[in-house]
Amino acid sequence: MKRIKTLFIWSLISLALQFACWSFVEFKVSSVLSGAQYNRSSERIEEITATLPDDLVVNPQLSFSNRYLAYLNRGDLKIIDLKTSKIVFSQKGSSIGKIVVFNWLPDRNVMLFLSQQRNVDQGSLLNTVDLDESNRPKAKSTVVVKGITPDIKVESMGFSTFSNMTYILTSTENDQTIYTIDVMKHVREQRFHQGKIIRYVTSEKKGTLYLQTLISGTMQIISIKDDGPAIVLTGNQFILLGVLSDRVLVGEIHNNVLSKIIVFLDTQNSENSIDTDDFWTGNIPWEDYHVKVASNQSIIFYNKSKVIILSDSNSRVFPLDENNKYYLTENGLGLFLIEPREDHTTQFTLKPITSF
Repeated sequence: MKRIKTLFIWSLISLALQFACWSFVEFKVSSVLSGAQYNRSSERIEEITATLPDDLVVNPQLSFSNRYLAYLNRGDLKIIDLKTSKIVFSQKGSSIGKIVVFNWLPDRNVMLFLSQQRNVDQGSLLNTVDLDESNRPKAKSTVVVKGITPDIKVESMGFSTFSNMTYILTSTENDQTIYTIDVMKHVREQRFHQGKIIRYVTSEKKGTLYLQTLISGTMQIISIKDDGPAIVLTGNQFILLGVLSDRVLVGEIHNNVLSKIIVFLDTQNSENSIDTDDFWTGNIPWEDYHVKVASNQSIIFYNKSKVIILSDSNSRVFPLDENNKYYLTENGLGLFLIEPREDHTTQFTLKPITSF
């Protein structure tokens, strides 16, 4: 009887452990698939100072967690851990090709960079560096993009976390091309022979690509879905600002003043049926700002002299020292400053926007 009781107790313990294990695995898998391991809305900016070991820092970019900083130094791509001030990744451009663009994924500490090969027949390599997987990562070549040859100018790279798409915008003297790379490493290209692509954003819910284009002197907002491009809005007063979940934000500028922001749902793709709502009305003198939709749903306008935070129908202005070079964090809540030193190192300073 005692032996049966003991066996019964151990059976219960075994079942409990199995249930806990399976629950943990299920939680981790669902977190990875949904991106729930990162809670963007709970992000906060902690003040960080660090010393970079290089005197030339080009195009510095902070990772999702604000822990890692990537930058180019004389053609080499480097990533430094700001907590330890140690270089955790370094890739010589001479060994992999010219590094023309690099970006962090917006929801994890993963860096993608594109390197153009010297041989025209080889095209370019899309490489991945995963800091979540290892604190001493190596670059992994994931996709060959044959169309991006050394004579092609690479303008920018963006992502859709919903559809796991990577977008690369390139240009020549005659046209522009958007390369779309999916999770299965399929590469699709779409050429634009007329006009110029000014800006593009992707919706967070449906992964739709939206373009702001200038065609024959007229501004257009265009959506690109599986069934092809469609004109959403036409008019020189419109400027594509960004997305909030499944809502696309478009500003209206009249007489060099941003006077209104309208929104429409990412379910419509025809100019004849689009239904817009007013998101904000006011007056902000327009100075060709960079625009960022922050993780707290505020809209950030910034240039070298000021930052404007638009939230809850109110706008706040924070002046900046024009002698310094400021960069915005991925979540739009902080600014970091890069200052060269006389000892051939560089001072890095990160603060919330409201602290500058």
